[in-house]
Amino acid sequence: MREQAAQSAVQGDAAGLALALAAGPDAPILEPGDPVLHLAIRARSMDCVEVLIRQGTDLQATSAGGRTALLAAIEVGDLPKTKLLLEAGASVMACNDAGLGPLQAACLKSDGQLLAALLGSLAAYPDE
Repeated sequence: MREQAAQSAVQGDAAGLALALAAGPDAPILEPGDPVLHLAIRARSMDCVEVLIRQGTDLQATSAGGRTALLAAIEVGDLPKTKLLLEAGASVMACNDAGLGPLQAACLKSDGQLLAALLGSLAAYPDE
């Protein structure tokens, strides 16, 4: 099931991903540590990301180095997926193992739109 989910995410096959996830309750993670959500982000498949979010995937699951899906989306400059992850509840405060967080990553990319989306999300949680 995990391999089928990963393969579907890499290929951007949302229907295949939904079938793989329906086949079992296992968390869809590859052995080296890449959550399927990260694979879907790298494949630039909005449909797969949406399927995973609907299935209740852990938005805070990390790949090697402690990178969350939100940080992965920011690193590839994917504004639509960044917004989707924020709307689904991804944490703006989560940092990777080196201490790099989403706000810093958006600043390093010099991407004002990503930064604006992150800051807008933070405004909704004044205590964070």
